[in-house]
Amino acid sequence: MQPDDEDLKKIASMLVEIKDDLSSGKAENPFAVPVGYFDSLNAEVMKKIESLPDFESVSSENPFQVPAGYFESLPTIIQQRIVENKSKKISIGEWIAEVFSQPAPKYALAFASIILVIVFSTKYFTRTVKVDYVDQQIPDSEQLDAFYLQQVDESTLAEVYSEEFTATTTTDSQNQGIENYLLDNDIDINSITEQL
Repeated sequence: MQPDDEDLKKIASMLVEIKDDLSSGKAENPFAVPVGYFDSLNAEVMKKIESLPDFESVSSENPFQVPAGYFESLPTIIQQRIVENKSKKISIGEWIAEVFSQPAPKYALAFASIILVIVFSTKYFTRTVKVDYVDQQIPDSEQLDAFYLQQVDESTLAEVYSEEFTATTTTDSQNQGIENYLLDNDIDINSITEQL
């Protein structure tokens, strides 16, 4: 976004006022240095350098020293600690007692949470669900009026009815002949119910 002419005039007038104030002495230059600053700068820097300690004399002492024979005995110390840690293996029961016996248990909350999750998940996944089956006969007229049956296509419905009727094997030859006729001629059951 570029400034328009009025904004440029305002900025120009402000800059002219600042220049006039600086030249007339009404305002101080924020970038001014004290009188004689650069003349005394060299002496000030040298004075600070001379006040530093003598690094050559200080460096004769090595502050990073180890006890005598440290590196010769280090492998045996490491080996002893490994053997001690292997011999300190504790059982789960001792570990649980140690965790809960301290005044501020480190892992007690996490341990209790894990145990609760395990217990409840085993109870949940091994539960038995009892389903009461009600042997209730639904009249054929309600079955035909059911919404989900209107969503089933004719071939699926014909298969279901044919399996049901072949499983029960009716002895009535007239009914068997009607079923075969409906299946062979691919007649829509909904059209039959509408005509009835």
